[in-house]
Amino acid sequence: MAMELVKSWTLDDVVTLFRSIKLDKYVDALESEEVDGHTLAYLVEHDGLSDLGLSKLHQAKLMKHLAQSPMASSSTVLEKSSKDVDTKVYNEFEEIFRRENEERSGGEGDEQARREAEERAGQEAEERARQEAEERAKREAREAEDRARREAEEQARREVEDRARQAKEAARRKVLEKVRRNAKTKETAREQEGTWVEPLERSMSGAGKEADEVARRVVWKVPKEALRASEGVVSVTDEIEALEDSAAEGSEVEEGNARREGRALEEARNKARAEALKRAEATFDGWPGAEGAPEKLERISSTLFKAVHRCDEEAVCRLLSMRAEPNVFNEVRKTPLAIAVTTGDHSIASLLLCSRAHPRETEALRNDNIMSELLNNPLERMQLDSPYNFLHRTYEWREARSLLLRARSELQAATKRARWPEYFKRTELKALQDARPPALADRASDSCDDERWPLAEDAEFWGAAATDAWRQMYAPVR
Repeated sequence: MAMELVKSWTLDDVVTLFRSIKLDKYVDALESEEVDGHTLAYLVEHDGLSDLGLSKLHQAKLMKHLAQSPMASSSTVLEKSSKDVDTKVYNEFEEIFRRENEERSGGEGDEQARREAEERAGQEAEERARQEAEERAKREAREAEDRARREAEEQARREVEDRARQAKEAARRKVLEKVRRNAKTKETAREQEGTWVEPLERSMSGAGKEADEVARRVVWKVPKEALRASEGVVSVTDEIEALEDSAAEGSEVEEGNARREGRALEEARNKARAEALKRAEATFDGWPGAEGAPEKLERISSTLFKAVHRCDEEAVCRLLSMRAEPNVFNEVRKTPLAIAVTTGDHSIASLLLCSRAHPRETEALRNDNIMSELLNNPLERMQLDSPYNFLHRTYEWREARSLLLRARSELQAATKRARWPEYFKRTELKALQDARPPALADRASDSCDDERWPLAEDAEFWGAAATDAWRQMYAPVR
């Protein structure tokens, strides 16, 4: 009887039943499959509720509800069907109720949305105020940091300016003190010179204009270093003092005698200066720019820089044989070796190193291994006097050693050529006077021909200029 009532249900009745037992999630499946009472009864009888997606639990719940109150559902249906109510009026009332519910829910939603908007606006205002406060704090901190940095920089600048001003003032005071000291020294020297020049000038007061010029030229200073380096200058100085004494005592000397004595005094001083400079040049072996160095060595050192710049190996060898200083500095504080290393000339660098040039802080160019071996190994470590070939060494080391051997040989030969005229005059002067050929040092042998003419090998050994001089001197006695 219950299933018969269920079969009379419509789709809406079935949906109402499922909603009443809280199985709303299956309503869409019922509506899509259009399950009415007849279909539901068939599914119940043939265990087909699982086709609608119902689980075992929900199937049991549905079957229990149908078994317990089948008449309730049927009475509801019968009561609804028995009512003679105009369907149109029922639908209108239902539409009215639905609209009122929507309006009520809409008003509540607007109020809630307004409250949410107000809350959101308040939160945004608070967030904006917080961000502005943070930005203001950051800006103030940045300004304070910039202000502190500017103050520190200004203080540091003032301290630097103060130190520079103090250093400048100290340098100025030092220069003024040096100027005063030099002026005082010059004044003292002038006073000392006047103690012995005045008598001579008084003795020559009537000698005329030429005698006055001679008296002014009497005062000539010889450098102390040159006087120390010279031996035998004491006798010349005694001669000068004797002439000065005689000139001082000659108040009654006539004008002609005064001129002669003045000329003799000037010649004696020139002779002393020449001897002093000659001996200083022969014995000086130091810095060419130092006080008291001969001017000839200074000229040789300046010429050495030009030859190194031109990469003229022959000129560098000749200048080094003339005792040019290899450790002198130019105006930019560079040595000839530093210039040779910069240009990458191995031969000139070898010549300078064989002439006692100090590498100092000179560094070779990148990938120039031969120059690195020349600079990093002293001459003692290169074993230039050893007869071995050192094949166990690297190619760069052996190449550097061969360069040093060649440079040493060239320097020895250039030194012999440079000193040959002096040696020739000193040892062969008597042979020239006797009209006999010379016995050359290191060239004589038991089988040598005294009357022989200079050969090509002599020119190669002594040089072309020396051989020409030899031929000219010995031409009459061939």
